[in-house]
This record gives sequence, C-alpha cells and structure tokens, in this order.
Amino acid sequence: MPHYLAIWKFLATHGGYFCEECLAEQLTLSTDDVRRSLRHRTDVTIRYAICQRCLSEKSVLGLRRSA
Repeated sequence: MPHYLAIWKFLATHGGYFCEECLAEQLTLSTDDVRRSLRHRTDVTIRYAICQRCLSEKSVLGLRRSA
C-alpha cells in the first residue's frame, strides 16, 4: 500500500470519479499498483459512471462521502 496516500490525495483534490487507467497515468503508476493499493480500503468507492478525464462510461474510483 505504498501508493495509497498519493491516490487518496489525488482523489481528494480533484473531486469526481476516475478510472484506474487514468488514475494510474496521472500518478505515473501501473494499474496493478492502483488495484493493490486500494484493495481493502473502505474510504474509496468503485461505481459504474463516467470518468472525469477520458469521459468513458466504465468502473471508476472516487472517495466515499460520509453522511
């Protein structure tokens, strides 16, 4: 999980949802690094929506908002 903090900071400052590929490209990581870093995290949500960067409708990552 060495990349979790960088991923979390990116998602926190860039609001919205990003696909694994775009997130990995922005942070110069591999998609496997992104998957491994977020494997058991409960504060990051995965949903089917439009990626803010590539504008494709697919599985995307974003921070879970608390109530």
